[in-house]
Amino acid sequence: KFGECRDDAGDGGAHGEGFAVQLVSDEMRGYVHELVNHLEGDDLEEESTEMLVENALEEFAGKEPQLCKDPVTSRAVERLIKSFTTKQMSGFMKCIMVGDDERTVGMIIDPFASHVVEHLFDRVKALQKEQEPVVEALSEALDGLCESLRDTDRLVNIATHKYGSHVLRSLFVLLSGIEYPTTRSKSGWNKIFSFSIDKVQDLAQLKVNKDFLGWKDRMSRNVLNLDGHQIVQMAYDQYGSPALQTFLQCTMGEPHSRNLICKLLASSSGGEGSAGASGASSISICPSMFQGLSEHNIASHLMEAVFIASDPALHSAIYEQCLKGRMKDYVLHPYANFVVQALLTCVTDKNVAKALAAELVDHFDLLLRSNKGGVIAATLNAALRLNVKVKKVYGAVEAIAMSRLGVSEDDVEGDQAKAMLVTALLSIDKKNTYDNGHGGETTSKCPLVTRLGCTIVSTLLKFPPDKYVKRIFKSMSRLDCDQILHIASDLAGVRALESFLDSPAEPKLKFRMVETLGTKAGEAAAMSQASFFVGKCFRWSRRQAKEDIMDGIIANKARVLRTSRGPGLVNLLEVDLYQRNKEDWKMHIAKKEAVKQSYEKMF
Repeated sequence: KFGECRDDAGDGGAHGEGFAVQLVSDEMRGYVHELVNHLEGDDLEEESTEMLVENALEEFAGKEPQLCKDPVTSRAVERLIKSFTTKQMSGFMKCIMVGDDERTVGMIIDPFASHVVEHLFDRVKALQKEQEPVVEALSEALDGLCESLRDTDRLVNIATHKYGSHVLRSLFVLLSGIEYPTTRSKSGWNKIFSFSIDKVQDLAQLKVNKDFLGWKDRMSRNVLNLDGHQIVQMAYDQYGSPALQTFLQCTMGEPHSRNLICKLLASSSGGEGSAGASGASSISICPSMFQGLSEHNIASHLMEAVFIASDPALHSAIYEQCLKGRMKDYVLHPYANFVVQALLTCVTDKNVAKALAAELVDHFDLLLRSNKGGVIAATLNAALRLNVKVKKVYGAVEAIAMSRLGVSEDDVEGDQAKAMLVTALLSIDKKNTYDNGHGGETTSKCPLVTRLGCTIVSTLLKFPPDKYVKRIFKSMSRLDCDQILHIASDLAGVRALESFLDSPAEPKLKFRMVETLGTKAGEAAAMSQASFFVGKCFRWSRRQAKEDIMDGIIANKARVLRTSRGPGLVNLLEVDLYQRNKEDWKMHIAKKEAVKQSYEKMF
């Protein structure tokens, strides 16, 4: 509510002290309140809004910093910014960013004004999307802002400040045009399956904001003017570390990011590091500095970003000088193991990947017992992506699964073993293989499903179906109906089932799973998370199996339609047409498949 104080001030803000500091008169607060009510109205035309904002800016003249810092009026200013034209934006930014460095810094670190500055940056991005000529209009304001941040001590203070860090990160994003969430956040981008270093680097080149390249270079030079000790201070700080992460992400593939990494990981004597590009031998990394950063709960996040932003020569130098022969200490550490995962996810040099895989394979069993199985999944993915040590890493995982089952390789090959291998892999990080809903040993044949187990199975199903990998494809096809439904009821489990249908396995193995499921596909369709799996089953089914799937969905249609994705699945499979006339449905499906096949041949 615009008539009340905002509650996001935090430590040092108005509410942090238990009272609100009023920086403008009651009359001005009342005016701002009325102004916002008018702007929120639905009947205002564009010309009227522009005139209203223009009049407000005349009233604000000389009081802009106070209005932005006031607990009540700052929120109203944020709303006003959304209606700024390019000219109005330029004038307002000049008032708060040009001519007085201390005033600018005060705005950036203020609990209320910092939000206003971030809204200004968002509005600039919105105007750019509307093809507005913002560069010339904002040049003076951006020059003033970059000049205010030239002093290294001032820049460190802002980067390590609770509110200043957010503003600095928003500025990097504005000037570069690239925005990613930080690693290990809820929507984190450093994930084993969703992340592709090649795609990220291509995206970084495509999304670069060419309008602001000059100011981006100036801000990059400001950051690189920091000495090694200041950069390390920021790396260990809860606000400074995300600021450095954002800088690396926004300068990916450029000399700026490489130079910052070399400064950060320079020798402990305080040197600046070598940024030579001739190879790993010309790059000097301090092992103790790397270890300290990797084992710190905050700095380890930055080290993940280091691998994402660095080039193959840096990957090789870090491995040779810091990790080689010491991998066990890193992968068993609660924070450093994520740094190793980041290296595995980002490495593009086959020699480095081969050395990493060869060293890590010996620790797979220990990693599972230490709840560090994410390193195994990352190793599998790296081996598959670069086609190195594939047989060795797959064999190590399979051997662990078979040892848990107490069976030999010949037993797994036999038909009588059925789905033993895949059920063991799905719960590879647990003692039990089967689960009946409560702890202890059980006689139930429903497999225990864990998130790590499903991740490993999904990775293995991407491997080429060579002789030593075929066993898992066969094992997947031998799951019985109850086991398939049990796995499909789990969010991670259903992704493993989908991975099998998307895998390079032989079509006859996929047909076997679909035909085993039969009319029970209707029960799977009644699970919201399994709708895509049912759709893939339909695609891989033959004529009779298609009709079985349709009969199963019709039998459970009411439950299917109550799920979030059920209506879409019913429309996709033409369930209503099937109910009305089965022959028409068969002709319709045949036409759709013919068209699809012709497009596949054409393209």
